[in-house]
Amino acid sequence: MNLKFNDWRSDRELDEERLSLVYHSGSAHHPELDVLLRARMKMLSSLFRQMNGQAAAAKRYFGSLSLPTSEAVLPNGLQEWLHAYAEAEDTMPSRPFEDVLRLKESAGFLPDELDLYVICRTEENEYACYHVEENARVLQPCGRPWVVSLEEAFPPGLLTGTPQAIWFAAANLHRSHKLLGERGYRYSLLEAGRLTEKIQSCAPQSVSAAPIATFYDERVNEWLGLDGLYEAALSAIVMYEKE
Repeated sequence: MNLKFNDWRSDRELDEERLSLVYHSGSAHHPELDVLLRARMKMLSSLFRQMNGQAAAAKRYFGSLSLPTSEAVLPNGLQEWLHAYAEAEDTMPSRPFEDVLRLKESAGFLPDELDLYVICRTEENEYACYHVEENARVLQPCGRPWVVSLEEAFPPGLLTGTPQAIWFAAANLHRSHKLLGERGYRYSLLEAGRLTEKIQSCAPQSVSAAPIATFYDERVNEWLGLDGLYEAALSAIVMYEKE
């Protein structure tokens, strides 16, 4: 039986994707791969200058107002954890990969940083999702709190306790692929691993935390408001209340 489906992307987007795939397929065997990548970055930088714009990382927009982390009502331990992570970002920022730094020298900007989300319990026993911004000093609510069980994000028997909050690291895989070719996917995964490790290292003694790579992608992406195709969650850190 033949199956048909509608591709919602425009012809222009499909042409761009085909072009990027052909470009990287040819450059993967080229001895001057780095030269080709730098040429691509210079071309993009020149394009932005012609458009009187500035190349910058993608920014997310929400309908609700952001609030300082210090004013948010959060579970015990999470406030301290966010503060510790903010201090670590200020004092020990992660160094980009060397090849990415070379791209910055050529184009003047770095690829998008990963998005960081936190889902935690509210005083009304509902759950709220926040987009973590400005080195964890600002939280942006991602819609209204809703009733959900955080255990539903993971296979049965995987969790070792009742989760109080979950961190999620997400990436725009489409933009990374457009910018860096197939290496963009690897870059996103490596950055997710580094970010997860850094968050884990900032966990306070008052909580028990564990990184988890196995979760139900569609459910988590729906919670975070991601389409799961271009943007997707890559890693999770579960916060348990220490007994």
